[in-house]
Amino acid sequence: MNNNGNTNGGTNNNSNTKKMKFNLNKSVQVTKLFFRENQAFLKNATVFTMVDTHNPNGTKESFSSAVSGTVTKLHIHEWDILSEGSIILEYEECLHPITFKSLCCDCGADLNKLKDTMEMIASRTTVIDTLSDESLLSPSTAMRAATTISMEHTVPELKITAEMAEKYSIEERGRLLRERKLDLLVDLDQTLLHTTNSSHYYPYSPDVIAYQLNAQSSQTFYTKLRPGVKEFLTNLLPYYQFHIVTFGERLYAHTMAKLIDPNKTFFYHRILSRNECFDPTRKTANLSALFPCGDSMVCIIDDREDVWNYARNLVHVKPYVWFKDVGDINDINLPSPAIPSEQLIPPISEKEFEEQLENSEHLADERMEMNSNALIERTTEEGYQHAITRGEKRKLDTDNNTNEHTDYEEANKKLKEQSDNNDEQTNTTTLPVNNESNITADSDNYLCQLEIILKRVHTEFYTSYDQWTQDKARGMPDLKHILPDIRRQVLGAVSLCFSHLMPQGYPLEKHRATILARAMGATVTQDI
Repeated sequence: MNNNGNTNGGTNNNSNTKKMKFNLNKSVQVTKLFFRENQAFLKNATVFTMVDTHNPNGTKESFSSAVSGTVTKLHIHEWDILSEGSIILEYEECLHPITFKSLCCDCGADLNKLKDTMEMIASRTTVIDTLSDESLLSPSTAMRAATTISMEHTVPELKITAEMAEKYSIEERGRLLRERKLDLLVDLDQTLLHTTNSSHYYPYSPDVIAYQLNAQSSQTFYTKLRPGVKEFLTNLLPYYQFHIVTFGERLYAHTMAKLIDPNKTFFYHRILSRNECFDPTRKTANLSALFPCGDSMVCIIDDREDVWNYARNLVHVKPYVWFKDVGDINDINLPSPAIPSEQLIPPISEKEFEEQLENSEHLADERMEMNSNALIERTTEEGYQHAITRGEKRKLDTDNNTNEHTDYEEANKKLKEQSDNNDEQTNTTTLPVNNESNITADSDNYLCQLEIILKRVHTEFYTSYDQWTQDKARGMPDLKHILPDIRRQVLGAVSLCFSHLMPQGYPLEKHRATILARAMGATVTQDI
């Protein structure tokens, strides 16, 4: 026979400590005790076996726990006599420190059920009287269930409590400080590499890799690593701990990581893909989970500032483009904020506008003919153009470019007629541009410059850190302050006046040129 123990909400010094009492209306003798102090136990675990004192030779029964927790103090021993209301032990309820898909990894409790129960209590809904698992009704436990944090990059379903997350974060920060390293969040597309799934011909390079993400898909992708990627990461490895943060999907992100880092030297498991991002349009949403103690030691490199909300610890990277007319294949369709036209083109008078319009009309026919001829020549050499895929950003705007679209169709019609004639005269085919006889050199060397910048950031941080250890009144150094200070040194001794750039009467402080110049330390004046 199996009997479940009752719990009592009474507490000692620790508000989380509860008492387990004997709740049967009879007198029994403990024959064997299975619990000991500091032991963790699960719900329905056997606490002890017993016999009825009025029938000592009768069948032994077991007494089981109705809750999960950890024994803090035992009140009984073997061969003790218990009666109704006797205190068996004191215990601390399970704090559900680690959960996976809302199930506690320690006690197996379903935290979704816990939340539902707390909602019933809050709404004064009657709870079934037979529910004896009082630990599930604890408000403190419910609060912990609601404040779990996902710190694992690739397994967002694995969560830990805020207290444990803070503990791990402090330990991790201490390790980085001992190794004199910083965290570097690295974007993939157009930062370290360029990818397309386009069937367009591309400039040939032996470094372009063609692959399929899975065997079931017939879609072929092409990726070109930015020149010097592996040297860049190798040279910065003593200074930074790398994390990939990308809006690419999980399979794509891990495929790219394996391409760059086959031995898991740089990134290991620290890969955050679109599947793990809390916000589909912003990468900042995951920062508090990845770094519960703050991002003061976190530096970011990305070709997009907007997805990081223009964070002060971001180094804006020059976008890398190898496949022409192809942008970020994992673009979230969140264009960067447009610069008002009045900030780019100074206003002109009505007379000047009419003169420009008249000149453009005179040149329109000539330009149209030149464009059409150029299109026919180029397309004859390269073959027919394929359809632009979803990974490309430049699309034909049929509303705003009707005339251009008409010219394109007319040129293609002429091309088809010319191509038909050529087919009748010759069987010679033109080689595509992506062949070994047309190797295109990649002159991009931006990562060398970026390496210098990041090493300087590291030096500035640990110089400040060493000073802080001597005088902690100064405050712990923060990259959100250090990076802006470095930017201000670029034009720190320069005075600028944008006399012919800004429209007359436009506020100086709101102009983009002013904002950028002042961010780099320049003094901007209204007049020369």
